[in-house]
Amino acid sequence: MFFIFGLAFCISMVVVIIMRSYRRRDRTGYIVAAIPFLMSLVFIFIILDQRGFVILFFISAAVVGIALLPSWARSHKRRYAEYMANVAREMDASLPLRLIDLFTVKGLLKIAYRWGVGGAVLLRWLLTMAILAGGLSVMSLWIKYISIGYALGYSLAFGTVGAIIEYYALQSALKEKHPK
Repeated sequence: MFFIFGLAFCISMVVVIIMRSYRRRDRTGYIVAAIPFLMSLVFIFIILDQRGFVILFFISAAVVGIALLPSWARSHKRRYAEYMANVAREMDASLPLRLIDLFTVKGLLKIAYRWGVGGAVLLRWLLTMAILAGGLSVMSLWIKYISIGYALGYSLAFGTVGAIIEYYALQSALKEKHPK
């Protein structure tokens, strides 16, 4: 049943990415759509119990993802920095911190003003690691394809990439609000 939901999610992601790329006239979006397309093939072959094809398409998706990572990171970093700069202009950093602030961009900026960019990113990275590792570890109890090592490796990889992008975006957002 899990694999059917995964298949439906990947197919819907292909459709969303292609539609958005068509509207924005962004040709790289069509290449990005190859990743969820290949992952939908992975889910199809998992359902059909064809392990050779699963490995082939999974490795293909990983190769395409790794090849697109530098251009995606540049584009995402720029867009995220612009978004954070807009939020920073409208935010009041003197308001007290709340628990919900750990999960919002405004809260992340408040923490960055008080503890510095490094402290805010470290706190957000630890929170991301806990959520990802905890969720995947719980899933490993029911899904035999997910091991604890996989959960920790996946959490470390995605948590770290997100933290690096967030660090540079926070730095540029804070520089724009308070230029020296």
